[in-house]
Amino acid sequence: METLAQIFNNKMFRIPDYQRGYAWEKPQLEDFWKDLNWLGPRQKHYTGMLTLRPVTRGPLNFPENAPHSVYHLVDGQQRLTTSYLLLNKLVARSNGTVAGQPLPIIVHTYLSASLGNERIEIFGYDSAVKMNFLRTLIQNDFQENKFEKAQKISPRNVYEMNLLEASEFLNKKITTLTQEEIDSLFVRLTQQFVFDIHYVESSFDVCAMFESINYRGKRLTKFEVLKNRLIYLTELIGQDKPQLQLQTQALRENIDSVWGSAFDWFGSGSKPLDEDDFLQQHTIMYFGALRREKEALDEVLFKQQFSTDRLRSTHEEPLALNELEEYVENIRISSELWAFQHSCINIVSTSPFPASKEVVDWLLRLNRLGMRHFKPLILGSLNRLSDPNTTENIETLASLLKAIERFIFIVYGLCDNYANHPSKTYFGDHGWYIFYNETGYSFPEIVDDINEYIESYDEDGEFEGAFNATRFIDKAHARFIGDKGWSDWNEIRYFLSEWETHFSDACGDVLSQKVYDYSSIEQS
Repeated sequence: METLAQIFNNKMFRIPDYQRGYAWEKPQLEDFWKDLNWLGPRQKHYTGMLTLRPVTRGPLNFPENAPHSVYHLVDGQQRLTTSYLLLNKLVARSNGTVAGQPLPIIVHTYLSASLGNERIEIFGYDSAVKMNFLRTLIQNDFQENKFEKAQKISPRNVYEMNLLEASEFLNKKITTLTQEEIDSLFVRLTQQFVFDIHYVESSFDVCAMFESINYRGKRLTKFEVLKNRLIYLTELIGQDKPQLQLQTQALRENIDSVWGSAFDWFGSGSKPLDEDDFLQQHTIMYFGALRREKEALDEVLFKQQFSTDRLRSTHEEPLALNELEEYVENIRISSELWAFQHSCINIVSTSPFPASKEVVDWLLRLNRLGMRHFKPLILGSLNRLSDPNTTENIETLASLLKAIERFIFIVYGLCDNYANHPSKTYFGDHGWYIFYNETGYSFPEIVDDINEYIESYDEDGEFEGAFNATRFIDKAHARFIGDKGWSDWNEIRYFLSEWETHFSDACGDVLSQKVYDYSSIEQS
């Protein structure tokens, strides 16, 4: 067990690019603050585990003869980041000393060290963009304390917003503290908070550790576990093969980079996207439909496609590096497309294809209505359109999205069918077909297939499509018998927003975005 004073002794810390950003919100910050304030003078508080991995190269301009050792923070990012933010704020509000220690010594130990001709932060990110955001937050603490104008901060994603809100939370907690109270808080933070420190010596151990932590019950997403499985397999493929060293190292670095980029995309909207939802829908698109979905995702990814069994030379389909490279590259493309698919409209200009306003409008509609089992099909269609050799275009994509929206509204909205409707199975592999450009699955052909599923007739002319008018009428009657009326219909808000949009457009009016956010339905 080590205190922060011991942990920061001649050490520097960097958060690797592949990790997601700062995730703590107000409940976790409140717990942190309570733990810190309830400590008695001689009490110790177990704060959690930190997992550190030595890195051979330091930050930019890091001198070779520096006394500091540099570590990647593999686990414990949230706790140490919050502690670092608070340390900076306490120093910024102090004059001359903190808890009897001169400020220059405290700054050199915890905040930034003067090494040669450079000042280098003790704690931060490998990513220059993330580092600049954290640096601006820290600089504002010192500028505000000197009554200087703070720099404007514009978070790029939800993780930077969390970091900004954590900074503001801590500001409110300490803004009225006296110097004596600041000294007491500093002592509790640096000498009474204790951490369980684990050092990991190699990348192989990092991968194994992440998977073992996950299966012991620590909440890691499948997307995070998959990253480490891919790194693990890369290392095993290159083991004792010097001729593959450069290729495996490049792939290893690319996996880190792609996952870091994916976390940024998933956090680029006002609400973070569920990375395991992405992984499930991407798996359906890339490998085909899943049966018994909850169990099947683990089965397909970890026991079939990316199993160590495939490293045996006797396996019927041995795993090769180029297969991993192609998969990782598509994760890179698809994570950006997934963010676009879920209405991160600000990224349209950087998408791999020129999105039109009509496509954006249909995606907005589908996000409000719910994409249901069409998510892999939509992701596959965006992938297909991003292929420079595609014969599809933005107009045929818009027609496809329109057909999907119509299907969902009719089959699930009007007819009020359950989630396990047969169409889920029927369209289950369409994302795979469209992704691999299978014959008979062009955008127009799928539109025809969707429309025929809704309204088709048998050889005798009897209607056998998915639209069931009797079911719709019976459900509508049941709502009014129960005295709830249309307010009991899940799609009423969506219907009213579309109805208002239609008539607003017809009249040439500009519709307010508020139409998409009905919070209540007035009953007359």
